[in-house]
Amino acid sequence: MKRPLIVLVLLSTLLTSPVFASDAIVLTIKGNNQVTELTMNDLLQTSQESITTATPFFEGEMTFQGPALKTLLNQYGYDYAQITLTALNDYSVTTDKGELTNLDPILAIRQNAQPMSVRDKGPIWVMLPLTEQPELNTPQYHRLMVWQLNRITLE
Repeated sequence: MKRPLIVLVLLSTLLTSPVFASDAIVLTIKGNNQVTELTMNDLLQTSQESITTATPFFEGEMTFQGPALKTLLNQYGYDYAQITLTALNDYSVTTDKGELTNLDPILAIRQNAQPMSVRDKGPIWVMLPLTEQPELNTPQYHRLMVWQLNRITLE
């Protein structure tokens, strides 16, 4: 009887913790015959951008911070035509390079200056500037806003 309780407590802790351990791999990028595994520290050391926006997923505006997707992929030398974003629950979306990178998304790792937990769509959420560019506030673009992102595959 104790074992299920221990598992439940550990799972609850993981889901509500602000971030994974700073040295744990939180994002894997595959493409160009290379694999890049990034920790939260790696993401924090990359130039940070900010988007203040409202989304259909919560009330009011919030500020998100994290590295720009384009900056991160350029930093590691990736060249690609298609990009697949995959979440912890294996939800994935594939799109062409231009559709996504021209929208200036960030890989949000902070929401209102706080690390994002898995329960709160973190630790990484692809965020678009919906308030600044209202034409993006449609289901066509919402599908690209993958939360709990953990893999990027480039072809």
